[in-house]
Amino acid sequence: MEQQVQDLRAKTLELVLAGAGAAVSDQQPEVASLIRSWLDSLDEDDLTEITPEHLAAVLWDGFAQASKRSGEGCQVASLAYPDGHGGMATALLILNEDMPYLVDSLVMAFRKRKVALKAVLNAVLAVQRTDGVVRHADKAASKSGPLESFVLCLLSNELAGAELNELINNLCMVAGDAAVVRRDSVMLADKLTNVGYAASARGAEGQEVAAFMEWAKSEGFETFGYGYYRVIPGARELERDMPSRLGVLRDTNHPVYGTCLANIPGDYETLSARAEILSVVKADVQGTLHRDQRLDFIGVRDTDANGTILGEHCFVGLFTRAATSNPAIRLPVARQRVAQVLQLAGVRPEGFRAEKFQEVLDSLPRTELMEGDAKWLAEVCSSVVSLYKQPRMKVFARRDVYNRHLNVLVYLPRERFSADLVDAMSHTLRMSSGASEVRSQTLVADGPLARLYLIANAARYPLDLQHDIQNPLFTVLDGWQSGFERLSRAVADRDLLAKLHKLAADLPAEYTATNSPAVALRDLQMVVTKAKGQGVTVRTEVEIDSGLGEVATIRLYSVERVPPLSRILPALHNAGVSIDREKSYSLTALDGTPCFITCLQIDPVAATRFGQPEVAAVAEDLFTRLFNDQAEDGRLNGLVLEAGLAAREVQLVRAYIAYWRQTGSRFSIRYIADCLRNQPGFVKQLVQAFVQRFNPALSQDERNAATSAMQSIRDRLSEVNHADTEVVLGGIADLMLATLRTSYFQNQHETIIFKFDSSALPWLPEPRPYREIFVFSRRFEGVHLRGGPVARGGLRWSDRMEDYRTEVLGLVKAQMVKNAVIVPAGAKGGFVCKMMPKDAPREVIAAEGEAVYRLFIAGLLDVTDNRDQGAIVAPQNTVCYDGSDPYLVVAADK
Repeated sequence: MEQQVQDLRAKTLELVLAGAGAAVSDQQPEVASLIRSWLDSLDEDDLTEITPEHLAAVLWDGFAQASKRSGEGCQVASLAYPDGHGGMATALLILNEDMPYLVDSLVMAFRKRKVALKAVLNAVLAVQRTDGVVRHADKAASKSGPLESFVLCLLSNELAGAELNELINNLCMVAGDAAVVRRDSVMLADKLTNVGYAASARGAEGQEVAAFMEWAKSEGFETFGYGYYRVIPGARELERDMPSRLGVLRDTNHPVYGTCLANIPGDYETLSARAEILSVVKADVQGTLHRDQRLDFIGVRDTDANGTILGEHCFVGLFTRAATSNPAIRLPVARQRVAQVLQLAGVRPEGFRAEKFQEVLDSLPRTELMEGDAKWLAEVCSSVVSLYKQPRMKVFARRDVYNRHLNVLVYLPRERFSADLVDAMSHTLRMSSGASEVRSQTLVADGPLARLYLIANAARYPLDLQHDIQNPLFTVLDGWQSGFERLSRAVADRDLLAKLHKLAADLPAEYTATNSPAVALRDLQMVVTKAKGQGVTVRTEVEIDSGLGEVATIRLYSVERVPPLSRILPALHNAGVSIDREKSYSLTALDGTPCFITCLQIDPVAATRFGQPEVAAVAEDLFTRLFNDQAEDGRLNGLVLEAGLAAREVQLVRAYIAYWRQTGSRFSIRYIADCLRNQPGFVKQLVQAFVQRFNPALSQDERNAATSAMQSIRDRLSEVNHADTEVVLGGIADLMLATLRTSYFQNQHETIIFKFDSSALPWLPEPRPYREIFVFSRRFEGVHLRGGPVARGGLRWSDRMEDYRTEVLGLVKAQMVKNAVIVPAGAKGGFVCKMMPKDAPREVIAAEGEAVYRLFIAGLLDVTDNRDQGAIVAPQNTVCYDGSDPYLVVAADK
């Protein structure tokens, strides 16, 4: 590993010097030295993901700029490097004095502005400069000069113009914030000590505050700024003492820190009403340094010897990790709060219950522990300890001391916790409290409970705890279960009801947070009835959302695995459905089988169509067939949503198109499908007329009326006002009118067979046969052409997928001559296989071809059966073999 990194460093330096050229590098040896020292100081892990070419492209120009400085402060060089995908991306080399919080604060600034970073390479060097020009640079350990931080940030994309300038200005601001904190760090530490010392004169409470300030100084608090607010006699608001300001609070025009104390310490009335000397709350803004969190505020009330309030000492910063990880019993002020809570709750300092109380208090955010009323904390601890024994949801809420925030603690069973639930509860609290924003913190420990901490900013006042806070949050979780229980009472099957209740008890929280009880009841009924090996079951769901109108989802139920979206989404797209969101939920069936519910939220246009009951039913059938590989995928499936056709009716249209293409149509199948989808009303009328005309359950008069209706539709196609679409619809109408018989009502599988009167199709290429039978299926299709009422001829397995009818038509001519001495006219048939096994052995392909051949023969016999009017009379030995060549022998029509 070390050898690889050294090779990378050497390769990078070699490319840098080669790119700069010998003359340039000789003239600026300090730049080469600076780059070498920087590369040597980088961590090994930083270099493992970076190619020398990326670094070499920016190092010379960047460090040539960094080798010269004018004044102090942050210096940023904007550079460009190849992104590895044929384009360029932006790189920034940031030069600044080394100081605490710098690098993590810069990275945080990138993240806040949603700027993606490919790499951040940072090294601290001891640099000697003369008039701002580097004279010597070495690793920081050498201490041969002031320490400077060189941070190279490789961005994932290219930034330019105003966006780049705003980013650089923001980075310089962050570096400036870190600089003022470092510059005033000693004064800030002294101020903590001095304020604590002054407070110690106010009895036992003041001495505890003094201990707290020393703890904050030594390990508990990262202090960024200080300001003093004085009481002005007769004035309501406290006045900021401008000369007292330290750190980030010095600049009153700062975009972040200039307003961070806008509502605290508040007015004189609030300050005087506060029971404690010390105040610990959250500020109104997120800081720019170290961690992306809201600033913590420490306020210490200032009084004279007589107890008259003079003002408040205000500190802003962040509590350290140690402050949140150390037991509360060890922290000044907090330890008194712990003892007070135990006393109010009637819990002796030792024993199991005391340990549990302390465990709850230790887990609380420090602002809640330090600021929350002791009686309220005692109530929280007592309830949570009880929840350990019987986990359930419990909500606690309080206002902060300045009435700015509503702080809410939500405890719930750990297995019900999820990120979706956090989002749902945050949204619910924001709506019910009127807050401008709700921020959340979560704690999922080893015990049976999870905790959610919600801070609602600018929540309206007053609020009713039960009506405005508890009930809405309970509705998200426990209210859901109540709703499910109420709806499930309508299930009459007691065995099914018991199974539904068992499944509902173990539903993941992410499911209940995003699905209503009514939807869940239908989902679980599908899961209960779902069997292994049953494939994918599909159900459509349409709900009314107050903000979105009709929201439709396609819900897939599967066992063992989630259906791959790579197969599902293209099929839905062909059917005219776009997916806005996808979410999968994992459930365990009562027998232990893993079950999955895939929820696909569809686009608003398709959702409106799904709202029509007749469309939802046929769509479910289509999607079930598609996702179980029982239906043909293609753009014609859009007619299900747009015309309300069933999947088999779409297959009927597809069959007619397939035959029309074989007869020489100039349009592609895709274009034909688009034309038909543009006129779904005409397509539906034609299909309905076809069904009425050939339905054997109807009377002859009804069938004749359908023929007239079909001709009427054909005559009205000029209304389409689109030449190609008129031709397409006319072609299908002609084919339907020329159809003598069909197997459409003889079976319900996917094979459909037509018998055409060829003389009724004047656009057929010559010679036109006397009759023609077309067999269509997903696996195969084929034709049988007959030259007369009595004809004899063979069948052919064709490999001409696009024009097998042309091939068969040519062979019919030969058959007419060849068979003239046997029967009056010749015949010929041919079929193609459309779903042959890929890369299969020859014998497998031959077996598949024979199976298709038999299906084709069976299809021909379906329409040569003599049971229906207009049938062909078939002799006993319909299929015979003359050597190796099969022949179909048929007699004349009735």
